[in-house]
Amino acid sequence: MNAWLLPVPFDTERDDWGATLLAEWGASVVTPGQQALVIGAGTGRIGLALARAGAQVSFADDSIVALAAARQSFAQAKLPAQFFSTTDLTPSKPFDLVLINILWWSDNQRGAELINLAAQHTNAGGIVAIGGGKQAGLSGATTLLEQIVGSSVKTLYKKGHHVVMAFRPLHWQAQPSQTTQHQINHGDYALTIEATAGVFAQGQLDPASAMVLDAVQIQPNQRVLDLGCGAGILGMFLQQREATLALTYIDSTMVAIEATKRNLQTNQLTGRVLASDGIQAVKGEQFDLVVSNPPFHVGRVQSPQLAENLLKQAAQVLAPNGQLVIVANRFLRYEPLLETVLSNVHELTGDQRYKVLVGTKAN
Repeated sequence: MNAWLLPVPFDTERDDWGATLLAEWGASVVTPGQQALVIGAGTGRIGLALARAGAQVSFADDSIVALAAARQSFAQAKLPAQFFSTTDLTPSKPFDLVLINILWWSDNQRGAELINLAAQHTNAGGIVAIGGGKQAGLSGATTLLEQIVGSSVKTLYKKGHHVVMAFRPLHWQAQPSQTTQHQINHGDYALTIEATAGVFAQGQLDPASAMVLDAVQIQPNQRVLDLGCGAGILGMFLQQREATLALTYIDSTMVAIEATKRNLQTNQLTGRVLASDGIQAVKGEQFDLVVSNPPFHVGRVQSPQLAENLLKQAAQVLAPNGQLVIVANRFLRYEPLLETVLSNVHELTGDQRYKVLVGTKAN
């Protein structure tokens, strides 16, 4: 895949020593015909090394964008592979080797879930290995690997990065999943939200999103898009305020999509919930209002360009006179970008940390 075609921020994998070591080490230990799984697809780089060593390769990722990038890499290499969402991993056979790049998990709670998922689908005596560096949280990840799978061994080391492996014991038991819910409040309204690892703020109402809700103005019967919806909190609070709104929720991670569906059901609210790479799932539609707390991280990778690309696309689905309302960290300069695609861009409200920006689609 040409460098300029790599999706943001997954192009950073080219320079990630965790991915480099996992690819190098995995290719050295896998044998032809073995079943290998890569969790954290990136651009498919680790899986390509395994496939070229003769492995039968599968990928699992939270992000449909990462899976699409890996799929494209394998299509260009004319190599077979299977691709799964982490929310729907259903392999036909257990795996002999699972490699996890910790760069792509968002927090240790999600990391624990991914290691547990890996071990569930690994043969007894099979290997679960993680790769990454100190800054990506390798020490904590190693502790999780030992707690969930068993004693670990550091194998390969370069430039402050390690591959750490553990053999799955014969008598291994999966850790039970623990789903918790909590109530969040905004003004006169309340929602019951699932605390979901891997979803921004884990279902809490963060101060930036609360600022959007304080500032945004809505009208009856508006078509509203919650862009990068996370747990769906922005759209659900808006629908509680005005029941006639037609809500659509989109996100690029299946963890968020499934969480939003469950939260809508719990709160007896309705709306379309779509997995989407940017606005692809709603391209050609028009919305009167788009609201977003746009992400600028994937896993542990910071990428303001990710949010910038999303905001450019958002303007494409606004109806004439439709508004885009976003919240951003004060230091992020989104105004010049918004002014290239929208009119009357200005700050609605803010404080020292955050600002709420609005722009209008011209007739």
